[in-house]
Amino acid sequence: MESKTDAAWEELLKQNEILAVVDQKGFYDITADCIKKVREPRLMTKFDHHDDLPLPFLKNHLSIMPKSRNLFTISHQQMFSPLKKVGSLFSEKTIPSYIESLKDVRITSEALALNCAYSSGILSDFLDEKGLVPTISGRMSSSAFSFDILNVETKKKDRINVDGSQIEIDGGYEGERYLTLVEAKMSLQPDFLIRQLYYPFRLWSQQVHKPIRLVYLVYSNGLYRLYEYQMKDLFYYNSIAFVGEKNYAVTELQIDKEIMMKAVEAMPVAPEPNIPFPQANCFERVINLLELLAKNDQDRDSLSDEYQFVPRQADYYMNACRYLGLVEKENGRATLSPEGRRLGSLPYKERQLALLQKMGEHRVLRESLLRSLKMGRTVEDREIVDIMQRSHVLNVKSAATLFRRANCVKNWCQWATDIARSDNGH
Repeated sequence: MESKTDAAWEELLKQNEILAVVDQKGFYDITADCIKKVREPRLMTKFDHHDDLPLPFLKNHLSIMPKSRNLFTISHQQMFSPLKKVGSLFSEKTIPSYIESLKDVRITSEALALNCAYSSGILSDFLDEKGLVPTISGRMSSSAFSFDILNVETKKKDRINVDGSQIEIDGGYEGERYLTLVEAKMSLQPDFLIRQLYYPFRLWSQQVHKPIRLVYLVYSNGLYRLYEYQMKDLFYYNSIAFVGEKNYAVTELQIDKEIMMKAVEAMPVAPEPNIPFPQANCFERVINLLELLAKNDQDRDSLSDEYQFVPRQADYYMNACRYLGLVEKENGRATLSPEGRRLGSLPYKERQLALLQKMGEHRVLRESLLRSLKMGRTVEDREIVDIMQRSHVLNVKSAATLFRRANCVKNWCQWATDIARSDNGH
């Protein structure tokens, strides 16, 4: 089903014969005023991840890049870079005891996540930088500059000239040796928009003499994931290179395996709900969606527009939360259930145990989790399929569908084994 953004771009592409112009010239420049005739430009041009792109862009391998506050160029350029999948190891940090305002606070924004990362020493540890001080942040205009970007159709470099494009820096931190620019996110995704690091990098490389470091920070469910990148070539957008990554937490993340198993066993098995069996492969993103819904109720389009879920993903993850009894849906809008709101207010450890209890109410999840936790590794797909067939899962019949759903269960079990600590502390 099309989202509002999909439909609006479909209309613009037809009205302006954009595809024909791109085929002929290699690009099409479009103004914000032109975009505004069909929908708000902010919603039509803000795509932080590849899957956020509207369907007409995905089908035609299109990209859109800002050249100024009022001008965007549409072409076939490589805007995104894959985000490395982090491991389950983490370092624990603590917020100083004299800081009361950040104690046990719920992280509900990128700004708050950055404040906690700075005050707990996460940023200084990751950067190995002394005298780190927050300096710049917020919206500002880019300088005038040019750069090359890879065209995925021609496999050649295109030239883009930028002048006065709006940029936003979530956090800038200066130490004795470097200025570090940080882009922060509250949503887990497989890639990121290079521009959100590159445009600030080009602006500030003209204004300071110190080397500039680039950090992409993702916060979700008590975990801070930090990635460092560098630009190999100042004038080539796609020269971005991965430097390193590390996980941090300001609370103890791992939980005793025996306690986790008891939480799963504590709940009686409930009848299967008349809701599609989960097909949301990343359980951390299920938790992430609960965090997002704690801010505001959402429909599928608003989830897609504001929180980087494509419509299909929004349905998958929304239904997974409904399957666990944590989200209710009425007239297309999702809201946390009373149980979802209670769970969201719990401290980290209690919240993870409550999630395990909700999974323990479903026979397939229950048996798969208990086997995985007991072995210290996830059960095999074949075992999960056997459990599903014995449990008569709703509307899951074919072998191919069974194995796809089994892969989802396996990934949820992997989340549990990652946070499980054995009796000897390992």
